[in-house]
Amino acid sequence: MSVLLARYRVADPGRFRTVYDAFAATRAAHGARAHRLLASEADPARFVAVIEFDDAAAAELYAHSAARATALDEAGVVEREDEVMRLERAGGTGREVPA
Repeated sequence: MSVLLARYRVADPGRFRTVYDAFAATRAAHGARAHRLLASEADPARFVAVIEFDDAAAAELYAHSAARATALDEAGVVEREDEVMRLERAGGTGREVPA
């Protein structure tokens, strides 16, 4: 399992949330299995999306897709940083371990 860790700075947090939420079906069509959106407590213009894919290739394809680029423009993203990471389970148990 791989994740796309996407950090965003946006011009309008409300607009970003509207576009992000409306993009759920497109994320799924590109192979996203699950996603979480984190909002900064300190800066309302900062978000982090954690989007799960079966593998790194699918995450990379989504990250560089034209559909995503268009949506990010519509959402008012002014800065972004993407990183594809391998999802590992804690403790070598093969399952998630509570923090």
